[in-house]
Amino acid sequence: MVDGENLLMSKKKIIAICCGIAAVICFLANLTTIINNVHSITATATSIPETTASISATTTSIPATTTSIPATTASIPATATSIPATATSIPATATSIPATATSIPDKSEKNGKPIKFSDLWYFKSEGGNLETFGVAKIDNLGTRYESGDYVLANYNSGLFVSSERKTVSNTYEIDGEYTNFYGAIVLDNNYKNTNLIGVVRVIDEDKDKILFEQDGITKGFLPSKFNIDVTGVQQMTVEFEGYDEFRCLVVNAFLIKCYNGFTKFIVPE
Repeated sequence: MVDGENLLMSKKKIIAICCGIAAVICFLANLTTIINNVHSITATATSIPETTASISATTTSIPATTTSIPATTASIPATATSIPATATSIPATATSIPATATSIPDKSEKNGKPIKFSDLWYFKSEGGNLETFGVAKIDNLGTRYESGDYVLANYNSGLFVSSERKTVSNTYEIDGEYTNFYGAIVLDNNYKNTNLIGVVRVIDEDKDKILFEQDGITKGFLPSKFNIDVTGVQQMTVEFEGYDEFRCLVVNAFLIKCYNGFTKFIVPE
């Protein structure tokens, strides 16, 4: 009976020893895994400075590139400062042919700027007025001129229309502000079959000098352009000589100033 108990106890001891050995083996296996993981983490950690170092190396190269930008940027103002010099020449060209005048300019508004003849304010008239009506006019070639694009003589005859030759003129104070007076003379289509003859003159009032004269305005007359030098003229008189039953027109006329450096002015087509 005793031997049987001893044998049972021996088996239990062996089983306990085996379990202990198995536990030790598991512990050692887990320890090995932990050690390997630690080695892996260490290896990875040691590579981070290298990567970080490469980032730093790359980052340090950025300022070198960045510092070159101001050098390029610095050259921009030098180019930009040249733009106004070119830009200042634009107004002189752009204002050479204004579209339509919106108001009657006074003496203080001129200042050498181009001005439409039909909007020029006169200070003296004789025999009637030179004016533009609120209706369009057509010349003997069928070209249409809107109100404000032409000037004609109004002889102020009222109901007393006669066949006598008359003269009407307006005098304008231009104060030597302009160099050229240009435009064209046409025959009103309503009088294209007339046998009467008209004349248009431009006069330097101070010197009592005829600067321009267009005669022979009658049946068959073709539009005639003019470009008159009015440099230094203080008072300019435009004179129409004709009849109550006769009309010619000064059309698309402007006073302009050609600035130094400009080529000789050419009348637009």
